Amino acid sequence: MSARQNSNYEAENSTSLCGLIQSSNASKRWGECFFLIYSCFWVALMALVVLTQLYEFFESIHYVLFASFIALPAWVVPLLIPGCVDEDLPLSSRYVFKANVYIAVLAITANYFYTHYFYRLLDVRYVGPLAPGRGLSLNGVPISMYIMTHPYFCLYHTVASATLRVQRRLCDRYLGGKWLKSILTALLLGMFCTSVAFMETWTISSFPYYTYKSPARMFTVGTIFYALLFLVTFPMFSRLDEGKFESWTMGRVVVEALATMMLVLWVADLWRIAFMPAARIVLPPMPY
Repeated sequence: MSARQNSNYEAENSTSLCGLIQSSNASKRWGECFFLIYSCFWVALMALVVLTQLYEFFESIHYVLFASFIALPAWVVPLLIPGCVDEDLPLSSRYVFKANVYIAVLAITANYFYTHYFYRLLDVRYVGPLAPGRGLSLNGVPISMYIMTHPYFCLYHTVASATLRVQRRLCDRYLGGKWLKSILTALLLGMFCTSVAFMETWTISSFPYYTYKSPARMFTVGTIFYALLFLVTFPMFSRLDEGKFESWTMGRVVVEALATMMLVLWVADLWRIAFMPAARIVLPPMPY
């Protein structure tokens, strides 16, 4: 899409619902639409496996294959069928590719490091075919979880970006005070992150191969810890190519994603040190 077409789109949709939700950046607009459509595919497939309990027949390798089957379309489909706005762009300039790289860095780093907060503080364990020693793992986390996280994060971060965009545009339109905008943004972000974290905690609670000793602690402390991750990653990720003609380099994408996860670990560990003793929860040493 040319700069003129981009300007025409923004002018025509500035007051519509779509204009509030969608990015003014053509490549990002197409990429977010793709991620939402793609999410319908993998969510339906996940629901089928869970409702029919097909996972009861899975071994470790089957989890890896299934995770790969639902994660690969996020990468492959945009390569084989690029949007019209991306056809003339090099791969490294397409939002959908940069978003995949950013989310891959988040997913891999979160599984490698962040999962151990749940292991140590909440006594979470993978059992059955996902138990340590039963299949492929990295730093005590099943390989399938590294892969499976990607589609989840694609959906969460796409919805978060659109939500923050709507909030920012409405505040710019109707509110004048900078502090009031900041307060509303913080409140919205906190509620959204907590809702997403609680939703995933609740949905995974019925999965028999993901166990924990205390449901109460899992739904409180676990939800808070998971929400802390999103509290950092959602606003940081939403900045990617957000300007109408903005286009991050691949180097910046990787550095920003790594910096985001470093900030996540700082926030989580400071929260662990500051608040967990007050709750009389024993603090075992972290594995890193």
